[in-house]
Order: sequence, then C-alpha cells, then structure tokens
Amino acid sequence: MPFVRILIHPCKSVPLLEGHIIEGIILWFSRGTQFMKQEMNIEFSKHWTRRGVLGIGMLVGSSLLTEGFSVEGVASGGAKDKRFLRVISHNIYWGQGSSFRTDQPPSPRREVLKGLAKLYLDYGADVVSLQEIQSAEAAAAMGQELGMDFVYQEGGGFKQYGGAIFSKWPLRALPMDHVAPGRILIRIEISMPEAKPFQIMDVHLPSGRQLGPQEGARKRLEDATAAAGRADLLIGDFNQRVNASHAPMLEEKGYALLWPKNINDSEGTPLVNPERVVDQGWIRKNLTKDVVEFIYVPICDPRMQLTPDDGGEERLSDHPAMMLTLRWH
Repeated sequence: MPFVRILIHPCKSVPLLEGHIIEGIILWFSRGTQFMKQEMNIEFSKHWTRRGVLGIGMLVGSSLLTEGFSVEGVASGGAKDKRFLRVISHNIYWGQGSSFRTDQPPSPRREVLKGLAKLYLDYGADVVSLQEIQSAEAAAAMGQELGMDFVYQEGGGFKQYGGAIFSKWPLRALPMDHVAPGRILIRIEISMPEAKPFQIMDVHLPSGRQLGPQEGARKRLEDATAAAGRADLLIGDFNQRVNASHAPMLEEKGYALLWPKNINDSEGTPLVNPERVVDQGWIRKNLTKDVVEFIYVPICDPRMQLTPDDGGEERLSDHPAMMLTLRWH
C-alpha cells in the first residue's frame, strides 16, 4: 500500500517528504501560506524563504496529515508488515530528564519513562536499544512500559552505565567472549516470522569523564574494534565524532555510517556539524540497500519535552533518539 510520510525537522523547521512507493512528490511552500504556518505550526527556514514564493502543489489531501510520525503503510508501524523492522536507539540519561546533573542516578522518574515509551511506541518500534540504564530494575520498569521482553547488561567499570535491548519479537543474547567493555556492548539476535535473523549491537563507548582523554580514546577504539563484525547493526552512543579513529576501522570491516536525512537542508547539506554527532548507527554495507528511513528526533523536538509538576520545561533526555526502518526478509 502506498504511503506518504511527512517529516518536519523540529529544530531548523526544514520540511521533508518521503515515500516508499510514491517517491519524489514534493510539497512546495510559500512564505505567505498561512495554512502551513498556522494550522501545521511550521516555520520556514532561511533557505526556503530565499527560494521565494512557491505555490502549493499538494497531491495528497490534508486528511493524510497526522500529529504523529507518519501516515499509513510502513510508517504506521513496522509490526503490521513482516517485511519491515523498526529499530530505535536512545541514550535515556538514566530516565532522569535533562535537568539531572550528576552521574550517580537514583531510580528513573516514572513520568520520564512513560514519556520515552510513548515516543518509541508512537513511532511503531519493533526493537528499542537503550543506553544509560542504571539497574536491572530500571530495565524491567521500561520493559513494562513498552510491553516488550529485554536483555539487560550492567555497565563495565561503572555499573550505572548499563543498557538494554527491548523487542516485540523473540530475542536472544549472543556471547561477547573475552570482551570487557568500558560501558556496554550488548549483542542480540532478533527472530521475525518468515525472515532471516537480524543481529544488533547496543553500543555505549566510554568517555574521558572517568578515564581521562587519552585512556578514554584508547578504550573507545578497543571496544569499537571488539564490536566490529559481530552484528549487522552497531548503534548507540559512540562518545566521539563520526570521523574519529573508529570510523576508518569500521569502514574497513564492512560497515557504512547511517546519516539522518532530516538534519540536512533541501540540498543535502547538514544543518549540524557532522563532527559533533556522537549518537551513531553503523550498518553492514551490503544492507544499506534495505534502509528505508533513518532519522533523528532531536532534544528540541516537542515530543522530547517533559513538563514537570512545577510548570517548567525540560527534555526527556540530553540525547537525540535515532530511528531506523529496514526492509527485512
């Protein structure tokens, strides 16, 4: 079934339109289009205003628009179509909300876990790969919110830097023999009906916060090297730039960096400095043809906002969420 997906970049307000069967249909805006500015609450980027007034040639009626991530077909939830697998990765900052200021977290805040689970479920997640889960109890609480089974691993060296992978499909933990990660390397295999197994590695590489700059860099490369070749998808918080020492190593090992289209402008130029992107996804090069969509939900996105009881504003996490949809068969 054809679908049209309208993605709005929430920080730079760059409109994007994607489709799997209907592709290349473009919404043209004009600065004076009050419906788009008022009803959809869209501001126009400088790039689009420079292009001047462009009439609206909208092939799909406004009934297709939703307040969620997408419309029908694949976009309404990968679980409805066995051909698609939808994976979300997120550093959830221990479920404390963005105002938290130390690395010694208490139990996660219930309202934060609920907000995060809603974000993931609204996107139709099949698999949720999370970093910074402080305990098995915290992982179980998130599993209950998601209604998914999970595999949890405590942090190496610093137990609070644990993580977990949750799945609506059957999953099993795979061994990481002779590897002692600085934080986590969680390797699992997903089994879907009428599809070959898919292996995912939840990655959180150590920072220099505890280890110092030089030892942190050495350990990050060591852990990234240990992860390479052990899963179809390596995804998580790499705690370093996309062009750091792990990049050529992973490329040599047969991986390609996933780049979120919704942080590019209409000409494909990144709206953020690529070197500052530490939350990364690396996929085997032979699987890049199966990538349908890879996007970020930045912390400034309205869906990442949490309004506490005191009436102030804060975010669900201090990291963006990564959302990947694959054709899988």
